[in-house]
Amino acid sequence: MKRDTVDTVVPRPTLREHAWPFLRTWLALGVAFTVAFMVVLTGQASRAQLELESSRSASTTLTKRAAESTLDFAATDLLVLAVDLNVDSLAGGTSNEAERLRLATLFSAFLEKKPGLQRIGVVTATGQDILGVTAAGEASGANWGEHPSFAGTRDLATGEVSVTVLGAETDGRDGSAVVRIATQVASDSEQPPGYVYMDIAAIALAGGFLSNIGDQQLAYLIDENGDVLLGAHASERWGTYFGAPQSFADEQPHRWRTVAAGSGGREFDSDGMYAYSTVFPDRIAERLAGETDDTLAYEEESKQWKIVSVVPREELPSASLLRDAPTFLTFVSGLLAMASIAALIAHATAVRRALQRSIRELAETDSLTGLPNRRVLADRLAQALTLADRNGSHAAVMFLDLDRFKDVNDRYGHDIGDRFLQGVAARLVASVRKGDTVARQGGDEFIVLLPQLDGVEEAERVAQRILDGLAEPIDLGEHQLRAGTSIGVAVRVKGEGADDLIAKADAAMYEAKQGGRNQYRLSVGVKNPVS
Repeated sequence: MKRDTVDTVVPRPTLREHAWPFLRTWLALGVAFTVAFMVVLTGQASRAQLELESSRSASTTLTKRAAESTLDFAATDLLVLAVDLNVDSLAGGTSNEAERLRLATLFSAFLEKKPGLQRIGVVTATGQDILGVTAAGEASGANWGEHPSFAGTRDLATGEVSVTVLGAETDGRDGSAVVRIATQVASDSEQPPGYVYMDIAAIALAGGFLSNIGDQQLAYLIDENGDVLLGAHASERWGTYFGAPQSFADEQPHRWRTVAAGSGGREFDSDGMYAYSTVFPDRIAERLAGETDDTLAYEEESKQWKIVSVVPREELPSASLLRDAPTFLTFVSGLLAMASIAALIAHATAVRRALQRSIRELAETDSLTGLPNRRVLADRLAQALTLADRNGSHAAVMFLDLDRFKDVNDRYGHDIGDRFLQGVAARLVASVRKGDTVARQGGDEFIVLLPQLDGVEEAERVAQRILDGLAEPIDLGEHQLRAGTSIGVAVRVKGEGADDLIAKADAAMYEAKQGGRNQYRLSVGVKNPVS
């Protein structure tokens, strides 16, 4: 007979064998990638958040310092003028025309050198403007006695400066607001002193606001009443003084309560973030005396201009995967890359397992028929005998040898002979009980293990079913071949070993052949096999 051979073929894993390792690996890689990606996003968002907070706080602080510096420089010039004897004479009504002319020339020089100045003037104790100079020339004659800017100077001590934001009624040529600073004229006279004032274009004070805040930020310059003096956009500038007021206090009351109560800081709420600083325009004297924000006590009732920079919630740095299209596409690309890696790992895992399964099958099964081999039979037989001893049950072994199988090989060839053996194996499996083992011993020999028998009669019934099953021709396509077999049946005697049991079955099989073939014989002494 032709010797059985095995082709070395790398097994092909099934889709099911690929699917579970792929899903499990992709899930693990996907979770790890997502966690790492979120850590990176969170770090980026945290750094961006810190940069944004620092940037907005710095911009409001720089704007505050720029506005205060502009006021302080102008106030320094104003205080210098306040001690000028000619100013005192003019305010007291004792100056001559030459002194008046000299002052007018001096004021014009100030206006020329300081573009932000719009007007310089001297007012009597009653509020009469006795000398007012603008860039266009002298503009005296106004009476400021009932004007808020004059009222704010009545209680000033020498060296103190009042600050008032005025609307278009002061000048109005360019439609912008004006900030007036005023101080008492230094005088030795017993008469009430007059005052010297400067009008500064509000846009000059706001220059720092516009340059530091910029049009890209949502920001406001707000007075102590919560009215918007200046916004980052042209439509939001000085509306309070020109009949189109905008109230930060009314529009954002929860924020205004915080801003009004503090001198500066940054806060977060459900609508976003805002940073703010406070300009104290009427505390010029303290600043000129060298006091700083750290030493100045915060006085909520004092005149204040609030600089507020607002960042809407949707513009805050976010760690969300959906914060922008590039971030989301990067994340999806990463997941797809993880899927590719998972597919490679899953394929390698599936091939390895298929190889292991194939090796295991080769080690445990007959390569031609797919039946368990002698190694597996020995293991199962040992288990069956142990179970029989424990439970007091019966066990039996059948030894089968095909009759005249050599004639099949000689007449039809080894290929037909192999297919015939495969057909016989299938008939044997179909004929035995569930739980029985059909193994190929080699060549044309087979062994059937019958565990947990009720008695000898049950073994005989199985043997007869085998003979009946092989009685029908085996269809090999172009040939219809019948299989005859001689069967030796050995029912175990208690305490009998596996080798003895197989030897008894082998001996009974030879008796069957000698008795005429295609029949079964029981081994001698099995009428009462269990003692």
